[in-house]
Amino acid sequence: MKKKLDEFDKAILNNIQKDCRISNKKLGEIIGLTETPVQIRIQNMIKAGYIRGFHAIVDPNAVGYELIAYVHVKLQDHSENNLSNYTTEAMKMEEVIEFYHVSGSIDFIMRIAVKNMREWKSIFNNRLVKMPGIPHYETSFVVNEVRCETAMIVR
Repeated sequence: MKKKLDEFDKAILNNIQKDCRISNKKLGEIIGLTETPVQIRIQNMIKAGYIRGFHAIVDPNAVGYELIAYVHVKLQDHSENNLSNYTTEAMKMEEVIEFYHVSGSIDFIMRIAVKNMREWKSIFNNRLVKMPGIPHYETSFVVNEVRCETAMIVR
């Protein structure tokens, strides 16, 4: 069982999600602790699994990805073997930047970043539709990014 987060831990998590490069000293000044306890708390939250990692958020357009697709996948067969096989194959696709097994009328949601429609058609026709046991795909393309956040408020 994970250690319960106190108000200092929550404040640390909320602040480092906004800027993971903030110094422990500056973070301590913001939340009312000194540098060493902040550092210890961060290390403890990493060990406990509250913090998965520290990442840069790259603008897809800036690096040439003009098209973001959300793909909804419905499997024909929900056996454990089919779920496992599909997951294994989908995870091989480097273009998939998010991948969720979900409940409801579909089974998986993928977020895929591609350079353009030509690349999308190639991936769809040569990889996605060739996966066995997938009778239905529904794809939506991002027209305008209204909000894209990675941070969640920790209460």
